[in-house]
Amino acid sequence: MLTQTQFDTAALDAAISRRWHSPENYIARLNIERRQREALRDRARWRREKDRQFDAYISNPMREKKRRGDPREALPESDDLQALADTFGTDDRRTRQGLALLNRGLFVKAKRVILCGRIGKRQNCQAHDEHKFFRSYCCHGRYCETCGPIWFRKKFSDLLLGLEPLVESLIHSGRHRGRNPVIAKLDFTVPNTGEMPTPEQVREFHRAHHEFWRLAERLLGLRRDEYGWAGCDEFGGSNTNLHRHSLYVGPTLPQRHKELSAIWSVANIQDRARRRELIRFARKCGVRNLWNALRPCERRFASIKQARSFQAALAHALKYPSKFVSQSTPERLADLEAAFHKTRRFSTGGAFYRLKVMREPGEECSLGECPLCGGPLVEVVEAWTPRFDLEAEGRQNIDEARHRAGRKKAFNGGSPP
Repeated sequence: MLTQTQFDTAALDAAISRRWHSPENYIARLNIERRQREALRDRARWRREKDRQFDAYISNPMREKKRRGDPREALPESDDLQALADTFGTDDRRTRQGLALLNRGLFVKAKRVILCGRIGKRQNCQAHDEHKFFRSYCCHGRYCETCGPIWFRKKFSDLLLGLEPLVESLIHSGRHRGRNPVIAKLDFTVPNTGEMPTPEQVREFHRAHHEFWRLAERLLGLRRDEYGWAGCDEFGGSNTNLHRHSLYVGPTLPQRHKELSAIWSVANIQDRARRRELIRFARKCGVRNLWNALRPCERRFASIKQARSFQAALAHALKYPSKFVSQSTPERLADLEAAFHKTRRFSTGGAFYRLKVMREPGEECSLGECPLCGGPLVEVVEAWTPRFDLEAEGRQNIDEARHRAGRKKAFNGGSPP
């Protein structure tokens, strides 16, 4: 039987009041309020300091952007690109490309393109004084007729050197786990709007590509250390269709019922609620039924084909950067450069992420050997010199001299068997 004290609300309120006004509770509340006041003071102090630094920066009349690197590597100072082209003898096609880049707001890239191959630095052979060369300046542009193919060859050799051990490891571990590993060519496409995409749209394309692999891991049961991919963004010869060519190494991916295309379509959906709805549907009904659950306007296409070898898949991913450079107009090349401005055109992921190519010590910084006698080369410490002045001294382009020496060695029977 319940007693009267168990229903005595006054006694209960008194007990709660004594516990609330206890010294321990009072001190705890004081500490919380003190920390809140200190946080507000620190935030206000930080904001006042930032405002003071910004006002000091704006009011400083001597502020200038500090030049990074060696000042001897600085390009000739001039804001008139046409005058630079006339001074250093740039050809009409390259001048048109530079002026087209300038019209798109890319002044620095335009200046580099105009000066590419028109200035250089002296290099001398230490064994023979009569062997004189020069190193030509390279703009390293992705759509430069000279530097684009060089970038392709270097990227291909670096990836071939660095990825082959990883590919063999993925194939071996996949077979050991019974995952049926493959080497494939994987392509991604988006609808063509008829206009050149902006860099923001290219970054959105990259975000969707990243989301695709995260969804593939969740829906297809992939582990990030058991597959690898490498891909490069590209446009067609004269169209505005942005797409990506990739190589893939890992477990076999299903595509008989358009599973990859369905996952790629979900990755491109901006509405998060709609995306979660489709992911729940795929988990409940299977990925093979996901394509039929998509609306026609949501569908994007991805294709996968098995490659003959890793070299063939790598060539498929990288052949387009140099395919249309020499066949496109200068204005078209400027449009392509503007579309990829401040974006990463080539990327890797999975087990290939942040690949580091190991080379011999000193290989990157060494000037190499003289192509005529094999002696060591030394570069003169100086500013950039016009190419016609270097050629007037009887100097040869070091890259062209090495190319001629290699051909002579090969056709005269001097190459190894």
